[in-house]
Amino acid sequence: MQPVYYFAYGSCMNEDSISKDVANYQVMGRAVLEDHCLTFTRFSSKWQGGVADVVSRPGQRVDGILYRIPQEEMRNLDRREGAPYIYRRKRVKVQFVEDLVEAVTYEVVDKAPVEYPPAREYADTILKAAEGELSPEYVAGLKERLATW
Repeated sequence: MQPVYYFAYGSCMNEDSISKDVANYQVMGRAVLEDHCLTFTRFSSKWQGGVADVVSRPGQRVDGILYRIPQEEMRNLDRREGAPYIYRRKRVKVQFVEDLVEAVTYEVVDKAPVEYPPAREYADTILKAAEGELSPEYVAGLKERLATW
């Protein structure tokens, strides 16, 4: 079976976090999802705050980490994300190095009309993964945005 490219933009960017649920994966590196923005459209009782989502938004972008995951591990990732009820798989094309790569990401199924502030621990999980991996401009914008709550 062919492996799946998975674009992570939230807590799954953090290897300490994703490795709790997905045993086998390969980190490919930074990738960019164009014409989308990062939002926090779902309240998580686990995190006690908003959790990340991607929403279509022309002209904006979301930086994240591209993984290569064996097909058989995808059910573990689905379970982690609560798919298909909380999050659902979404096929996307991401910019990776010089190529557009077909990948899977997850989006919130029932998006709230307002954003929920993420809990500090959740925000720190995202920032820990973002620093040094994602573009400095994106990380600076992410830090500024997370500091507003």
